[in-house]
Amino acid sequence: MSLFAFWVAHCLLSVYEMVIDAMFLCFCQDMNRHDGTPGNEYFAPPSLMRFLSEDQQEPLGEIRRNGNGTAAKQQPEENDYSSVN
Repeated sequence: MSLFAFWVAHCLLSVYEMVIDAMFLCFCQDMNRHDGTPGNEYFAPPSLMRFLSEDQQEPLGEIRRNGNGTAAKQQPEENDYSSVN
């Protein structure tokens, strides 16, 4: 009986995880295709936008796009103290 309960829970959580991933991908596409100007508004709800934009700092080493469309790795700043023990 417990194996059946585990299997059901696993299936339900897998579906939940897939829905969260799909929502995040849709949010990313919305941010890429729209700029928030009149006539080109975002489709994402304001609460989701606030939640995802609370931390404005970008992680070190994040991949960024150059002006020519190629990817370039961002170098850490000199005053980065993350390597201090």
